Amino acid sequence: MAQRDDTQTRAELGIELTGRKARHTAQNENGCLIELPPGFSALGPDAERVAASERRLFEARRRAASGWKAQHRERIERLQQRSEGLSPQRTSKTRLSSSGRSLRA
Repeated sequence: MAQRDDTQTRAELGIELTGRKARHTAQNENGCLIELPPGFSALGPDAERVAASERRLFEARRRAASGWKAQHRERIERLQQRSEGLSPQRTSKTRLSSSGRSLRA
């Protein structure tokens, strides 16, 4: 059974960390794409695999965040419309109570 070379393991971990860091940076800066360091792909098949994986994850999270934002915008709009509808009711009730009329039948 062959043991993995420590150097190879460290290189693979370095590639993964570099890809992950690039994705995190793009997410934190609301970027449109992941910017990997120059020559990253030339590091070999592991680099290509990591780059593709991080891009897929980045796009999936970006789509999810976009959906959440759209849902929140819609909810804010509904709440604003509801608030606008309640304002005339409150004004009407205030007028009725100040004129001495009861709101109860």
